[in-house]
Amino acid sequence: MRSGIGPSEVLESIGIPARINLPVGKTLIDQPSAGLVFSINKTLFYYPQRDTTLTDIYDYVNNGSGNIGNEFSSAGYIFAQSSFARNTDGFPDLELFYSTLFGTSLPSLSPDVDYFSCNVGVVGVKSIGEFRLLTRYMDDKGLFINPNYFGNPEDLQAMIEGLTTSLDLFLNSPEFQALGIKFQTVAACDGIEFNTTDYWTCYIKEQSGPSLHYTGTSRMGFDDKNFSAVVNSKLKVFDIGGLRVVDASIMPISPNAHTSAATVMIAEVGAELILNDPANN
Repeated sequence: MRSGIGPSEVLESIGIPARINLPVGKTLIDQPSAGLVFSINKTLFYYPQRDTTLTDIYDYVNNGSGNIGNEFSSAGYIFAQSSFARNTDGFPDLELFYSTLFGTSLPSLSPDVDYFSCNVGVVGVKSIGEFRLLTRYMDDKGLFINPNYFGNPEDLQAMIEGLTTSLDLFLNSPEFQALGIKFQTVAACDGIEFNTTDYWTCYIKEQSGPSLHYTGTSRMGFDDKNFSAVVNSKLKVFDIGGLRVVDASIMPISPNAHTSAATVMIAEVGAELILNDPANN
């Protein structure tokens, strides 16, 4: 944008001459997430801050093995489809991520109790935000970043469905009941009837955050710009023959998963396009 490539009305309003009028930043997308926290009454998990011994350190330094060498946090992922998915042909719009959680991770938790979390992310997100410049200068005060989380109410409904499904899964499990499982409520929502839409709306407001899976600000699409596109199928910026964008920003919509694998694919294809472009030979 500071080079003059972007929405002309935005650039010119802050004193940047608009060279190419393109909808850069107009379609910022991220995948919001919120976590459920549970406690159990038995010590089962390995927490480095609490449980690391000299033997663990020796095994890791000398052999790269032992408790420290293990993935002790992540327990598993489930990808599921809610009733609000943007398509109904089996593609998931929810990610459920389970992990252990040390007691000092949150101020309200005790370091002497074992906790785990279920993080619910809306990966098939429908809400669209915006990124734009506020000044022509390079500083954080000159940026406007609004992911517009839950701007589409179906994203909120999908997350509520994921949270309530996960809550029922754990609280009604005989195996977890035998461990004395207990859901950790949020104090800010205690005055609202539990497990209602109003409660979960409050809970999400208090507990949700970004997944940092940003996409869409330089969308790939057709030349007619009707899709808010910035680059074509060769990743070239419209009206500038020698400029490409090769990163997650070219994704037209958010993938129904994390963005890392898709970003690597974009990089591989982008490199091949550049190497095989006759203009570079």
